[in-house]
Amino acid sequence: MAIPALLEALLRAHGPAGHEHLAFDVVREAVGDVADIESDSVGNLVARRTGEGPLLALIAHLDVIGLAVAHIPDDALIAVHKLGGWRANVTYGQRVEIHTKSGTVHGVVARKVKDDEKVEWDQLYVDIGARDGQEARALVEPRRSVWFHPGQRRDRLGSSAREDHRGSACPGAGPPPGPAATS
Repeated sequence: MAIPALLEALLRAHGPAGHEHLAFDVVREAVGDVADIESDSVGNLVARRTGEGPLLALIAHLDVIGLAVAHIPDDALIAVHKLGGWRANVTYGQRVEIHTKSGTVHGVVARKVKDDEKVEWDQLYVDIGARDGQEARALVEPRRSVWFHPGQRRDRLGSSAREDHRGSACPGAGPPPGPAATS
């Protein structure tokens, strides 16, 4: 089963908590031909379609859980802090992407303690495979956002945004899979 292009684009849109504006371009492109788009004073993206017809409101949030680069020490193990509310043990071992001025840098979330200890945020870092801090700093800048790599396997797409962004795709995505609802 093919994943609708708009849904795939929304699931791959990168907008961690506090940085939702990074995902706005996907929505702007999807509805820009049929609606007037603006941002309000608190950072919401609002699309209004004028004309005849029923009044309809579609509401979805574009933020996802993520990380941000805190600092890059000489050992190249990039310290991060969380964006959004979630547990550290869910993060450990995840593949991530760091979005930089020059492109995407891939890494993995690792930790500096034994596996039998409880996972805490201050134990986690992102390893990008750099030999030292100088090489890591040449690739990644502090305060850059980090998000979880969307995985794809056959006809399934995994994304940390799947519960958030799919609501934004409703107008063009067609009916949900499964049995039809009856009233």
